[in-house]
Amino acid sequence: MAERARPTHKQAIDLGLGGVRVYSDDPMEPGSRLEIELRLPDESTLTFLSEVVWLQELQESAPASYDVGLQFLDLTPEDLEALESVLARSEP
Repeated sequence: MAERARPTHKQAIDLGLGGVRVYSDDPMEPGSRLEIELRLPDESTLTFLSEVVWLQELQESAPASYDVGLQFLDLTPEDLEALESVLARSEP
């Protein structure tokens, strides 16, 4: 069984049904797994496992040290429905 890393605060940049792009000051290895707690606009949260699929070091002037792509691994049907609802409301 994969070891879950301690949750930390990250800034979400791009959110979709399959994953999220975040800014982070913490270096991460592709393939590592993180427990994510995502706060929704209604103040509820979704907690699930994700995997680092890519990592890009950012320039010193950027808002964080790394740009990170995370893939969702274990969203429940209820979590997916909540996420779909948030994404539908955010579309222009």
